[in-house]
Amino acid sequence: MTTREELLGLSNEFVEAFNEQDMEKVLGLFADDGVFYHWDGSAHQGKDAIRECFKVMLDKKLAKTHFEETDVFADAETGKVTTAWNLTMSVQGAEKKVTGLDLLHWKDGKLVSKKTYAKTDAPK
Repeated sequence: MTTREELLGLSNEFVEAFNEQDMEKVLGLFADDGVFYHWDGSAHQGKDAIRECFKVMLDKKLAKTHFEETDVFADAETGKVTTAWNLTMSVQGAEKKVTGLDLLHWKDGKLVSKKTYAKTDAPK
């Protein structure tokens, strides 16, 4: 079983990889068959599908993204982390601020599920 401290470390590593906009680090934290549930309701299973979904957000030439966690709760018994965050994202000069919540499910040090809920307009 993963400890609470290990879960918090994994989740922090995930946020850092996103803020570095490092696609390979982000994908490296997902299980091969991991699933990302986007705030628009779509589901993306497997690293290729997740890569496609994150490609604009993590492309340093197109976007600048920064996540700031505001609350984090970790449950070692289930391997789940709930994190509230604020995202500032600029895509080709247009800035957007989003408030959201992620439900992260870790198993054996890999992210098997990331469910994102956000207060935002649909991305364009």
